[in-house]
Amino acid sequence: MLMERGTTRAENLVHVPPDIRVEVAGLVLVRQRPGTASGVIFATLEDETGVANVVIWPKLFEDDKMRKVILSSRMLAVRGKVQSGHGVIHVIAEEFEDLTPHLLDLSHGKDFGDRILARADEGKSGPPGSQSRDRNVLREIELARRRAYAALPGGRNFH
Repeated sequence: MLMERGTTRAENLVHVPPDIRVEVAGLVLVRQRPGTASGVIFATLEDETGVANVVIWPKLFEDDKMRKVILSSRMLAVRGKVQSGHGVIHVIAEEFEDLTPHLLDLSHGKDFGDRILARADEGKSGPPGSQSRDRNVLREIELARRRAYAALPGGRNFH
């Protein structure tokens, strides 16, 4: 899914020239709002190749809708411009998308995309459309979603 979206992997940010607009995505490891940073928020996202540093200007955080996404996402996509200096690469955030629901889908057999992994015991659950099967499937999905959400890293965030 992320490759299809054109998401840049953290390891490839070093090859992106400054001021080019990219999308990075990953688990939110840290959100920081140092008192000495004039309201600027720094976030760290981790994908399978490394970490991406994100800078969020106060004006974006003032928008209630954006604030909710910034603070509540466990997996986040950020679109913005690349900035580098002193050996550090940042993405200056312009837009956000909460990808947490996609991450939770993995817990009950869905891939990032359209493919779905079949359960081995599907044949024992009754014919498709049976009420007891539907109720059991819904219960399993909800339990898996809760377990997956509880297992996700909470991140270290400012308060």
